[in-house]
Amino acid sequence: LTLYFLSLGLSEGGAVALFSYTSALAYFMPLLGGILADVLWGRYRTILIFSAVYVVGSTALALNAAAGGGVEGAMAALVLISIGTGGIKPCVSAFGADQLGEAGGDAARERYFSSF
Repeated sequence: LTLYFLSLGLSEGGAVALFSYTSALAYFMPLLGGILADVLWGRYRTILIFSAVYVVGSTALALNAAAGGGVEGAMAALVLISIGTGGIKPCVSAFGADQLGEAGGDAARERYFSSF
């Protein structure tokens, strides 16, 4: 990602800073995603909505890169990607554990969460 920012004409320090900002946003967003899932939308709707945000961000980033867009378009797309990926994080692990059901037992859940 920093190489992409460098190709857009940013300095090395600016590229690393923007990478850090989007990474920090992706790590902060599970707080909001968890709250929305628990209080407002539920787990499945939260996954659906934040996945859609992620897809829009990925599409926007691809279109920005293909069109030779600038830093502003790339940052807008990366913010959407960070929001989307961070928003689904608190829901995906529980969703995966739901797939195991009762048949898997505690050993299967322990293996799942240790690899997640």
